[in-house]
Amino acid sequence: MRNKSSGKQKFFSGILQFLWAELKTLNRNKIRSLFKIGVGYLTMKYFAPKKLNKNEQLEIKHQKLLRQEHSNRLRS
Repeated sequence: MRNKSSGKQKFFSGILQFLWAELKTLNRNKIRSLFKIGVGYLTMKYFAPKKLNKNEQLEIKHQKLLRQEHSNRLRS
């Protein structure tokens, strides 16, 4: 029975093998650019703002308006 690995594992192991080969040849510029691409991908994936549907967008706008009205009432 063969050990099955997911697509993500294959993808990342391929990247690691490539980076190791590049490290051996000391091609620093290529490693640096790949690192930047990887960091950019991870930030996009995990820190990008979540896309909201119309109801969620309207709810957020409504909450903001309520907060503004409340703060205006407190000021006056």
